[in-house]
Amino acid sequence: TSTGAGSPPAFEAAAGGGKVLQVVTGTFTSAYTRSALTSTFVSVGLNADITPSATSSTILVIANIYAAPAVGASSSNHAGVSLGLFRDETQIGASRQVPLVTIRHTSECGIAYMDSPSSTSSITYDIRGNDIDNGSNSYLSVNDPGASGQAIATSSIHLIEIDGS
Repeated sequence: TSTGAGSPPAFEAAAGGGKVLQVVTGTFTSAYTRSALTSTFVSVGLNADITPSATSSTILVIANIYAAPAVGASSSNHAGVSLGLFRDETQIGASRQVPLVTIRHTSECGIAYMDSPSSTSSITYDIRGNDIDNGSNSYLSVNDPGASGQAIATSSIHLIEIDGS
């Protein structure tokens, strides 16, 4: 800030909010794990825990999931499967349908959400899947190598605490 001609500049204190306070990452590296789904969301094994340092903090959740939907224990048919983000036992944000491309083709699905939990207790963020075809015997594979035997991907969830003061 200018203090006038011939005077040295004066510097103001930096703003308090917006700083990254901590980053937590959870990964799921198992291959070809089939989870039978129902209309109720069930965990697919991708989660991470964070303990916010202040109630004013926000948590930016970024998840990258490699998933393949199928009907039945085989992978010969497609099914309507969606993924949801949960804070502890509560779904936050909208569900995201897993794209159907070809039989046993793994799709990359992204979820991003800015959460304001107003807590300093430990919080679990969890990716869950459900059957949106209501009883089609849907299964969901995470990190499925696919029919072509491509390399196994690593699904991940990142929790970034941002100072809200």
